[in-house]
This record gives sequence, C-alpha cells and structure tokens, in this order.
Amino acid sequence: MKKVFVYGFALLTVACSNAEKSGDIAAEYVPASVYSEYSCKELKIEADRILASTPKLEEIVDREYRKDKAAEAAAWVLFWPAALVMDGNTGERRSLAIARGRLEAIYANLNSKNC
Repeated sequence: MKKVFVYGFALLTVACSNAEKSGDIAAEYVPASVYSEYSCKELKIEADRILASTPKLEEIVDREYRKDKAAEAAAWVLFWPAALVMDGNTGERRSLAIARGRLEAIYANLNSKNC
C-alpha cells in the first residue's frame, strides 16, 4: 500500500507542472523577413550575439524548472491546491523559444544569401 501511495504521489508531482527543460523547448516562429535587410556580416554578428546568450537562457530555464518541480513537490505535501495553480517557467521558456526562432530566421537569410 505504501508503494502505491509513493508512486501515485510521484505521478501527480510530475503530471501537474507545466515547467519544461531547455532541451524540450522548440523555437518560436520568427519570419525570415525580419532579417532580410541585413548584410551577411550583420547576420553573422547577430547570430553570434544570440548564440552567446542562448546558454545563459538555457541555464535559467533549467534552474527555474528545478525550482518549480521542488516547489510543486512541497505544495503537494503541505497544501495541494497550490500545486494546481503553479505557472512553471513560462517567461523563461518564451525567451529561449524566441531566441531559437530568431536564429532560425537568421540562418534562413544566411542560406538564401549564400553567405
């Protein structure tokens, strides 16, 4: 009976949070036309700038994911209704998704301009 409770608790803990790890976040669509006026050099500089900031964004997303999961587990033990209203790492996920989408748009322009 104790195992059933533990497995049930673990399932609820995992199933309720909408927080995601950085590796699970897809790029948000950014139109390539945003960067169509950029020269090859400008595109490469912008890509390097975004690539330099992406690891920090991934670190923040993963840190918030871990914090959210820990808080959710505590909420289930101490006050379970609080676990139902947790928002996860939504803002951080969006920032990372936009950065990845911008990179895709830049790469599309680099390819179309044969840079």
